[in-house]
Amino acid sequence: MAALFPTLAKPLRWSRDSIVRSQISKILASREQSQTTRAESDFGQLQKEFNGVPEYGFDPHSVWKRGMERASLLSEMLHEPNHSCRILEVGCGDAMTGYMLSIHGHLVTVSDMDDWRDPRAASLEFCQQNLERPLPFAPNTFDLIYSYNSFEHFQDPAKCFGELSRLVKPSGVIHLSFGPLYASPWGLHAWSSLKMPYPQFLFSEKFISEKIKETGICDLGKQSDSLQPLNRWTVGEFCNLWSDSTWHTIKSDFWAPKSFLYLIKRYPECFFGRGLTYEDVTVQAISVTLRRRIPET
Repeated sequence: MAALFPTLAKPLRWSRDSIVRSQISKILASREQSQTTRAESDFGQLQKEFNGVPEYGFDPHSVWKRGMERASLLSEMLHEPNHSCRILEVGCGDAMTGYMLSIHGHLVTVSDMDDWRDPRAASLEFCQQNLERPLPFAPNTFDLIYSYNSFEHFQDPAKCFGELSRLVKPSGVIHLSFGPLYASPWGLHAWSSLKMPYPQFLFSEKFISEKIKETGICDLGKQSDSLQPLNRWTVGEFCNLWSDSTWHTIKSDFWAPKSFLYLIKRYPECFFGRGLTYEDVTVQAISVTLRRRIPET
């Protein structure tokens, strides 16, 4: 996975980053059993030290703005953006991206396990189904398939990606953008209640469950007492999904903030023996655009 991190231009910066990477990798490589007692005793201090992350925004203006920005990006991926295309969004949520694409003349279908579309997107064709089961569409149906912030939640990402591969046309495009990945700083998706990075490693699962029940959690714009399902896949496992000759990678981006690595050095025993890599704990989000190659005849 070294290719995710190109060589930096400034030698001094490269040296500093290289030293930090070496220190973190050494901690992660330890085979000692992880211990969370010390971090759990510091829970109150850690809660005060951090502010979580900004609210995602599910108000009418936020979902409209986000949908418009995503639709503009996706339109550039189409072969002929001015012609009507068949488009599928999976894990659609508010479905405002699909709505924005539809008002530009595209035939859009949206899919999710639950229907919580914005009222403005209610006219779109909706398929309520788990992506781990075949969707009710013929192979090679869609010119573009896209998904935002869903693949870190699917129980079986390989099966889900296989279904998208079945449905996209030869020369069609799949765009996936998702995160935070489980091992990254905010990968537990609990920042509204557990405000510090890496709580999934700093604390035991029992401790986390108790704290979530005490405080509740604001998730997807509503209150809950439990976390969303997470598949715990690593960045390497995801990248392997589209590494074969079926796909031409048009563009791939990896967001890998390193601002919180000092917490790993502060509580190294929490990260021992977990089989993690430097990429696992730094790569927070993946964005990839793939074109399905036309089979050779």
